[in-house]
Amino acid sequence: MTKDTLERYVPKNVLFEQGKSIMLEKSKPGLDNLAGFLLRNPKLQLKIEGHTDIIGDMDMNKTLSEERAKVVAEYLVTKGIEQSRLEATGYGSSRPLVTGNSKKGYQENRRVAFIIR
Repeated sequence: MTKDTLERYVPKNVLFEQGKSIMLEKSKPGLDNLAGFLLRNPKLQLKIEGHTDIIGDMDMNKTLSEERAKVVAEYLVTKGIEQSRLEATGYGSSRPLVTGNSKKGYQENRRVAFIIR
């Protein structure tokens, strides 16, 4: 039997419409798995971090990253996770995974990250 660990349930790709905070349907199965894990582990807290690439206005990107993190948190609440267990924050483009100006780098920097507490 495979061990029930967070790493097994953290979604690798939470996707949104470009430039919007509308989550794509194909992101939901991964979040459903994460919600199941959190329901089985009620003492865990989750920080949801939104990130963007460097394209566009910095203030708008920060707002977009915050909105995306909140959308993920709201979705998890609909799956039974208490709001008090979730923290959603956005960093815009201030914490890139990849530096430089490449299409691949931009894609990798547009992400939602999960930190367990």
